Amino acid sequence: VGEFAHALYRHRDQDAARHLCRVAAGLDSMVLGESEVLGQVAEAHKLALSQGASGPVLTALFRTAIRVGRRARAETAIGRNPASVASVAVGHAREVLGDLTGRVVLVVGAGRMGAKTVSALRARGAGAVIVVNRTQERAAELAEQWEGEALGFEHLGAALARADLVIASTGAPHAVIGEDLVRDTLRARPDRPLLLIDIAVPRDLAPGVRDIAGAHVMDLDDLQARIESSVEERAGEIPGVEALVEEELETFRQWMDGIALAPLVSELRQRAESLREQELRRALADLPDLDGPARERIEHLSRALVNKLLHEPTTRLRAEAGNGHAVEMARAARRLFGLTHAPSDLD
Repeated sequence: VGEFAHALYRHRDQDAARHLCRVAAGLDSMVLGESEVLGQVAEAHKLALSQGASGPVLTALFRTAIRVGRRARAETAIGRNPASVASVAVGHAREVLGDLTGRVVLVVGAGRMGAKTVSALRARGAGAVIVVNRTQERAAELAEQWEGEALGFEHLGAALARADLVIASTGAPHAVIGEDLVRDTLRARPDRPLLLIDIAVPRDLAPGVRDIAGAHVMDLDDLQARIESSVEERAGEIPGVEALVEEELETFRQWMDGIALAPLVSELRQRAESLREQELRRALADLPDLDGPARERIEHLSRALVNKLLHEPTTRLRAEAGNGHAVEMARAARRLFGLTHAPSDLD
């Protein structure tokens, strides 16, 4: 790990289980309560299963974490308010434009945040996408991804006239969309507003665009203010989500305790079966005149006696494991039945 050591951390046992559950619930995300991380956890487990790298314990843990994540979003408000640039931008677009179905999105520039925002808009029904970029190759690449149209900067005015929503995210050192261009566009369509979301640094929109009638402008400062407000609201949900995490972890721990006692139960039954066979052979050797059916009845009786005698102890062992008494019960059972010590019994 060498050069990456400063960025790594390690958890063990219950701390590892708790960490995974907190991540899935959105408590340890860069953006509190974000929903993408739950999908990433599910995808990681799916990949592990496909490679044969997830056994019964890891599978149970991942299922616990995914269940925590789903419950956190269904039973609390940890993820209800937008708390990312893309989600806030989409929320504002719906406030200004209403239903986004079929709306034309103009992407000016090929920045990463712009791409994520357009993907979020398309997921909510936005229609055609027009990409304008200084590099035609990059514009064509993004346009193909969204089944859209790629144009050079010389067509920016025409593209603006067709757009309902503009996502500006170039790397230009100066504004690329000026007041005159926006004013001329809106003068030709007075009854059709234009939403411009500027997520470039420095800004892609000239300062005066914000003052033009019919132009609705949102920049990174506006987005950040909304994000901070949403995160503050989400923070109030943390105790409720943490309670869900602990509840599911307790269920997982009880399951683990039961699994840990499985070798003890198996050894107990094997010991009993060995003794049954030994005593049965001795008894049958003293009764050489018994016919086949009689021998079968005696063997059946011996099996039934062993099963009935072991049923209650093994049932109690499993029940006590679920009550958090696995270690004590394992030690007591091994001492009572003369079984060997096993570290796997949670000692």
